[in-house]
This record gives sequence, structure tokens and C-alpha cells, in this order.
Amino acid sequence: MRRAGLYDPRFEHDACGIGFVADAGGRASREIVDAALAALNRVRHRGAVAADARSGDGAGILLPLPQAFYRDLVTRAGLGAPTAARIGVATVFLSNLAGDEGDGERRGVRHALKDACQAEQLEVTGWRHVPVESNALGD
Repeated sequence: MRRAGLYDPRFEHDACGIGFVADAGGRASREIVDAALAALNRVRHRGAVAADARSGDGAGILLPLPQAFYRDLVTRAGLGAPTAARIGVATVFLSNLAGDEGDGERRGVRHALKDACQAEQLEVTGWRHVPVESNALGD
């Protein structure tokens, strides 16, 4: 690449990249998700694959939360109908230690999250164990 204006290719030394895939009309579709996943798969050259050739570096795609799906989960869990116009979801990794030590760590994390949410006038309505397909994980 050649130097042009304020651009100087000598400063191009990182391996980061960003892609953007969207429907010009703002419509959600499976095709957009498939296109985003295909774009992500085409950046393997950046070295973001582990030695097992299956594990990635956590790069992914950002999607809006499916509000109807989470409202249904909240209702089915017996937590009542959500009162907020929108639902937020946090992914929290809790200790997998057994016994009192693990229980204490999990309680501490849950308490810290609840306090942080309350400080922002948010309500924690429940917890859910997310199904995991371990066979899809790398070695």
C-alpha cells in the first residue's frame, strides 16, 4: 500500500478487523446471519484458530436479543410477565467448584451482579443454566 494523504501504511501492524453485514431495509433475516458467519469464517488467516483447528478466539457476531424468546423463558420460569419494555441478558461464568467453596463463590458473584444492576436501576429477575453442546468445543 502506498502513502496517501494522512494515511501511512507503516502504522498498519495489528491483526484486527471488523466486518459489517446488514439489510439496507433494517429487516432481520436468517440470510443476514448466514452472511455474517460466512464473513467471520473468511478471516481465519488472522491466526484466530487454536492448534486443534476447531477452537476460535471468541470472535463472533452481534445480534439483537430476541425479546419474545426471553419473555417466554421468564414467564415459563414462573417469574411473572416481564414489566420492562426490554429485557437484558448477561452471560455470567460461575465457579464449577463443588461443595461449600464453590457455593460461596457462586453466591458472591450473584450478589455482586445484583448490586451492580441495582446501582443502574435494573432488576435481576432470574438465573438460567444455558444448554451447552460440549462436543462442539475444541480440545
